Amino acid sequence: MKNFKEIIITASVYMALNIGAGFTSGQEILQFFSSYGWAGFVGIFLACMIMFYGGESIIDAGWICRDNPNSSVFDYFGGSIIGKIYTVLIPIALYGSYTMMIAGAGAVLEQFFGLPNFIGRLIAIVLSVGSIFLRFQYIAKFVSHIAKIISAIILVICIIVIFNGLDNISSVNIFFKNNTIDGALDSFYSAGIVYGGTIMLTSCQFLFEVGRGLEKRNSGGYGTFFGALAYTTLLAIIHLAILLYIEDIYQLPIITIYFAELMSPIAAFVMSILLFVAMYSASTTCLWSVSNVIRKKLSRGRLRYLTIIIGLGAGCFLLSAVSFEQIVGVLYPINGMFGCFLVVLIILKNRKKAYVYDKGADVLNSPEELTQTNIPDNHEESIPKDFEDDSTEEQDINNN
Repeated sequence: MKNFKEIIITASVYMALNIGAGFTSGQEILQFFSSYGWAGFVGIFLACMIMFYGGESIIDAGWICRDNPNSSVFDYFGGSIIGKIYTVLIPIALYGSYTMMIAGAGAVLEQFFGLPNFIGRLIAIVLSVGSIFLRFQYIAKFVSHIAKIISAIILVICIIVIFNGLDNISSVNIFFKNNTIDGALDSFYSAGIVYGGTIMLTSCQFLFEVGRGLEKRNSGGYGTFFGALAYTTLLAIIHLAILLYIEDIYQLPIITIYFAELMSPIAAFVMSILLFVAMYSASTTCLWSVSNVIRKKLSRGRLRYLTIIIGLGAGCFLLSAVSFEQIVGVLYPINGMFGCFLVVLIILKNRKKAYVYDKGADVLNSPEELTQTNIPDNHEESIPKDFEDDSTEEQDINNN
């Protein structure tokens, strides 16, 4: 039962990490998938594969490094040199994402409630900074609950509008024959890959810490699988809803509000609240990742850590004065590039581990080695160290 709870929490957190401004507004789905028509489903599949493979590798790395509090996800996959480069670049990219979420939250309150933009941004910053003061496991559980609520409501709304718009299926191909929508990239497959890379970038440090706290190693693998599957299923449903109403919404900034308005004004009001909460929850994970990296590299004191968080919030208040659309247009390509390179590092690391493991197994299972009579007593030293570590990890699993 405890293992089942870990799987559900991990899956929910994985979803919540990526349900932010662009997702809940529908704009990022339009840019990365719906702008390519039906082919966008292929891009969603590619993103799902990257989410599962990368997420499972990262959370497993956190479990492996659970007894090393000074370890970093970037050092683990990239080595000391690349890890140091990423340690500098990734917090900058994540801080940009934090700024984007705060700008989006301010835009939501301004558009639907008439509040001045700076007040909406200030409210979101105070909430995100205050959340970081809580213990990490409380943040993870809170974010997982937010993800389940928002996902369920968006799912219900999109299913209803899909059911009511099934007659529009035939008009989708006609629309794309006569119109062209500027997508995030040149093709649907490159958009899907970059989207998956963006998810890896924004969630890597958080997943690494989740992996540290797991009691069962296989909880991470199952949790990331179900989290990636649930997230991309919701993605596909929203994508289908957008396609069915593409002619009416392809120029709208906040698409999910249009879907809610098709149902009732109350639904539109609830959706606006959910948008703000989603942006706040996603901004909190970004802020935590940035502050955690800075704390480990520059300072360990509690007071200095809190000062860093408050300073990041104050800086974001100034930077988020730029329009939400401008921030999105600049950050997504940059984050996607860093994220794709991180995926490459993950692949190389996993291949290296597999090679070392196989090489060590060949040494142990070689008939020539087994028939030798002059094997020294310390022959275990010839086994590669990585192979010894993997064997130890397997023993830990068996003991559990």
